[in-house]
Amino acid sequence: MAENAYVFYHPQYGGLRVVYYDGELFFCLEDLVAITSIGRETLFPVLADTEGKVVEIYVEAETKKVPKDFTHRLFFGEFFGNADKVKQKSKIAWRSMIFVDSQVVRDMTIGCSKDPERKLFYKWVKDFIKPVMKDEESCWRYECVMMKRICYDPLKKPIDIRYAVDGLYINDMRIN
Repeated sequence: MAENAYVFYHPQYGGLRVVYYDGELFFCLEDLVAITSIGRETLFPVLADTEGKVVEIYVEAETKKVPKDFTHRLFFGEFFGNADKVKQKSKIAWRSMIFVDSQVVRDMTIGCSKDPERKLFYKWVKDFIKPVMKDEESCWRYECVMMKRICYDPLKKPIDIRYAVDGLYINDMRIN
């Protein structure tokens, strides 16, 4: 399976963007924060203590019109809160985003909370998204349309996580 981006939508939680890169699944931290309502006071210690990966991935997508049936499979879709923060030039939208692996998702949901909603969300990730991504017959249904390029270079720059009065910043991007 090649590097690609996927969008999973759950009626209760909303959309979750997933990137498959070099044999690993990465989940959009921005979406996870919105879904789990985790505050920066809780997220900062989770990121500090986790054994999982926090990475910055550059995503490029075409901005052509798509049929209404495919709008839920756009990476920079309308139901994602920061779709308007995408940089655009000549019919291409791009953005660097922070993604985390499944260990961080586990730590954010069942590792730091006794909230049953977060536990149910993790079960959706573990029991639905991960098996779908392993099955090439099923994952195409969630594959993003209009994707141009996904770039991840772990040696480009280190991840800088800072806790400030006005929010949590990862590589100068405000998370919450």
